[in-house]
Amino acid sequence: MRGKAEEGDVGIERQLPSGRRKHGARAAALAVVLTIAVAVAAPAASSVTLGSVTITLLSSRYYPGGNYTRFAYEARGTSNPSCAYWVLGSCTEFRDALWWTSGAFEWTTSPLVGLKITPSKKRQTFNIDAAGRWNMATVPVGVQGGGSFLQGWIDGPACGASSLSIEVVAGGGVAFPPVTGAGFFPARNGTMLRIQSSSAGWTISPDATFMLPAGASEAVVARVLEISVGAHSSQVGTTDVSVDYALRVSEADLYSLPQGTYEVTITYTVALD
Repeated sequence: MRGKAEEGDVGIERQLPSGRRKHGARAAALAVVLTIAVAVAAPAASSVTLGSVTITLLSSRYYPGGNYTRFAYEARGTSNPSCAYWVLGSCTEFRDALWWTSGAFEWTTSPLVGLKITPSKKRQTFNIDAAGRWNMATVPVGVQGGGSFLQGWIDGPACGASSLSIEVVAGGGVAFPPVTGAGFFPARNGTMLRIQSSSAGWTISPDATFMLPAGASEAVVARVLEISVGAHSSQVGTTDVSVDYALRVSEADLYSLPQGTYEVTITYTVALD
């Protein structure tokens, strides 16, 4: 599984014997190798629209003379009932560094951790000054209105950890037993992914791209490789997710697997649902 926050690739190399095979013929061993990386689909955005409300980061600037950073946001379409309040996701370190804001806010921990701003007009600018130099990161943002809380992502102050991240903590290399014909071949090991998020409701999805030898069927290769993402809860904090792999090869599949190297790249993407 791109900040969008980072990258997820599974490389599969498959060496196949030359020539087509007859039904019932025993195939030479297929060598399958998977390598894993990850990606985050929480792309940095200077503006996001949630329902009828648009939140925009107008500017972010560090002032060395005063040693502080100013973030300027604009909220449009914020009249009730479309927007009872909006929340800029952040961390307690940023809260403790706050010097000044152009309007009142509350610090909230639900449904997001961050600054809760209640607008007083349809279009409003909200400036935030924080001590020190603060870099930019992708942070969650939410709008409460019309009986529901909508969430998205926007550029904001970078805290000590990413608001949404994923890493491979085990099984960066996946091994299969030799495949000598039709059958079911579970991988000898799986992969463990670790997701850290400041917001609940994230999802993981794999996507495959293929580089195949001439005459090979992409549809068959996609069907042969099975990827099973383990059950998990998409919660705030740190969550470990297991992934298992297997090859399920039929006699008919062997007709569509000519000799050559089969490379499949699987990108695991974690994103806010």
